[in-house]
Amino acid sequence: MLTGQTWRKSSYSGPQGCVQARHPEQHVVEMGDTTQPHGPTLLLSHSEWTRFLLQAKADT
Repeated sequence: MLTGQTWRKSSYSGPQGCVQARHPEQHVVEMGDTTQPHGPTLLLSHSEWTRFLLQAKADT
């Protein structure tokens, strides 16, 4: 897990948990699970993050 930025959580979050993301470094997005605040995270490039968001929107 990287440090340096505040986590932002989805506005669709519920009590069961949700995705959280932050930008710890330029051109990097770190994604985690709100139910696992110290658990594993994924590091994505901005293009990977954009693809993730587009796919999530398409699946709703």
